[in-house]
Amino acid sequence: MLDLMFFLKTFLVSLLFVALLQVEWRSITLEEHIHGFIHTSAFMTPIQSTAQNGVKLIRKGVQWISTEMNKKFPKAKYNWDDLNLKRSSEYEQSIEDKIENKKTQHRVENDEP
Repeated sequence: MLDLMFFLKTFLVSLLFVALLQVEWRSITLEEHIHGFIHTSAFMTPIQSTAQNGVKLIRKGVQWISTEMNKKFPKAKYNWDDLNLKRSSEYEQSIEDKIENKKTQHRVENDEP
């Protein structure tokens, strides 16, 4: 019974938190404000560096596997050197456009320059 109560309390707190993140403030949801803050904070610098090094490690590993596979199976010619592990520029641009549109909408609604 305690497990069920724990589950229900956790579920309700999660629903409340998600609903709270959908509240708009200055014509942008709190979720988008938090997302923007996280991406621009100084805390992200070491995390971004770690992620970039992780991508480098994966690329080196894939290159090594590709080389070894080509040695063992020369007719197959595995070529994973062009592996691209990053978000598409279209995705990044769509996020930036969405935020900019909401800011512009807010300025128009509030008659700001």
